[in-house]
Amino acid sequence: MARKIGEMKMSLSVLNTQYWTERAASYGQQHLLELRNPNAENWKLYFRDNLFNPRSETTVLDIGTGPGFLAILLAELGYRVTAIDINRTMLKHAKHNAQMLGVKINTQVMDATELNYEDCSVDLIVSRNLTWNLEKPELALYEWYRVLRPNGILMNFDANWYHYLYSNVGKKAYNFDRRQAKIAHVNDYYQGTDISTMEKIAKQLPLSKVDRPKWDKQVFTSFGATKVEIDTNINPKLLSYSQQINFRSTPNFCIKVRK
Repeated sequence: MARKIGEMKMSLSVLNTQYWTERAASYGQQHLLELRNPNAENWKLYFRDNLFNPRSETTVLDIGTGPGFLAILLAELGYRVTAIDINRTMLKHAKHNAQMLGVKINTQVMDATELNYEDCSVDLIVSRNLTWNLEKPELALYEWYRVLRPNGILMNFDANWYHYLYSNVGKKAYNFDRRQAKIAHVNDYYQGTDISTMEKIAKQLPLSKVDRPKWDKQVFTSFGATKVEIDTNINPKLLSYSQQINFRSTPNFCIKVRK
């Protein structure tokens, strides 16, 4: 039985890596378009309202950067950012996007659950749409909190992605969003992607079935965090018109932790 469980975990890891590697090019282009959209200014305003001003000695880490969305935004605001991802192909697209937009980011291959940083050594940590896709999300959050300096800020942007797999109401709402995207003549972000494979992966991931961001707050509190703020729906503030239609039933949230 132990061997079968190990094989299942290995196959999940391989399947997940393969999925995102194959999707990296289109995902990178999607993020580049998002960064070039005037709506990107809303993200910058959100950061200005929630972060301290950039300093030359500030250590900034974008965990699970993918094609570099948050890292590039912060670089445009004057921060010196290290963008990490376990997927080398994603990092290649992050570098490309940064070059296309004329900013510099440092990229490193690194596991989000095993950071090569000392305790209390990072001033600012950001992440977007990563936690839900991790096999060991609690370990990841522990690592992030571990390396965060006292008075440092951690901002995690995510959503209850694929939670509709465990909710009839959620499934109906998801299907409604698909119809609304068609009616509004906007790009459906789920079209052109391998949804069946992603659903297969999501069914094996722990966070697909839990209530978030409630879960996240409980986890950070268990680490001793006392300053945890949650914005349960950032869609109207940060998402474009087409994104708001696509993700109405899956509101993006932001968890801000100050150590």
